[in-house]
Amino acid sequence: MMSEFADNRNPSIHLIVILAHLRMSILHNDNRKAERYYKKAEKLIDYLDEEMTTEYQRICGLYHYLLGDLEEALTYLKQVEKATDYPLMEEIYYLLSLIYSRQNELYLSTYYAEKALETFVAKMDYKQCTNCNLILGVNYYKLEKYDKALEIYHNILEQEKDNYSLKAKVFHNIGLLYSKRGQSELAIKYYQESIVLKDKKATKPKTIYLIAKEYYRLNEKKLAETWAMKGLFLAKEFRDKEYEIKLQVLILLITNQDIDLYIKNVAMPFFKQRGDSDSVREFIKLLTNNYEENKKFKEAYFLLKEYINI
Repeated sequence: MMSEFADNRNPSIHLIVILAHLRMSILHNDNRKAERYYKKAEKLIDYLDEEMTTEYQRICGLYHYLLGDLEEALTYLKQVEKATDYPLMEEIYYLLSLIYSRQNELYLSTYYAEKALETFVAKMDYKQCTNCNLILGVNYYKLEKYDKALEIYHNILEQEKDNYSLKAKVFHNIGLLYSKRGQSELAIKYYQESIVLKDKKATKPKTIYLIAKEYYRLNEKKLAETWAMKGLFLAKEFRDKEYEIKLQVLILLITNQDIDLYIKNVAMPFFKQRGDSDSVREFIKLLTNNYEENKKFKEAYFLLKEYINI
């Protein structure tokens, strides 16, 4: 149907078609296509009417969330939140809860997740109810309420036995939990189960990165490097800049190369610009450990001050 209008000279209709393509590219985690359609949509924003503006803002919010640009995504979605008559506001609340969770604004995230959940329950949209519960599980994990998080995860697995895509997410999150507890073997087990169930190669670099990290933690450097190189190849293939950077740092660590310049000149500016406080903290910790090992205590002190202020 969309191809029928692909060459339509009416700019408003052309924009609707482009936004539909952009939405589909986002759903398929196709960064390359999404970027192409996003740039096309930007050129036609003068033809937006009031109703289409809200939809444009929603899709742009989704696009920037896909790229990991959390601050930009938040800017667009907060604009949609102001449109009190928007018919799918629960979807906006759900996306806001995702972003705030990634920014460690856990109480805001929980607030929006519960608002979204209330509407999804009323509409009997059980798929989105499960997604909201998944966010709540992540928030409990971040608040170090591990037993509560595990309870939510196991409930989801029990209720969604045939939903392999969702089970992949849950196994990934259980892996994170066991990693936090220092149980690397169990973490790797769940990460690998997650990868087996993932049907989209574009979503795999994140979990592969975490497997490589656990092997590095276990001092299994050959296995760590093998997994990291595999993840780096996929990240480059799908233009996943976030995990391309993270995997590159990990490879530098595994192969005993200097991480200082790459983290300061590439990694930190990239994640600070995106408002990704979790990743910024992760790299500050790595640099601090590196400085302490090399007896650069003054540099370590100033980095720790920055860590406290994030």
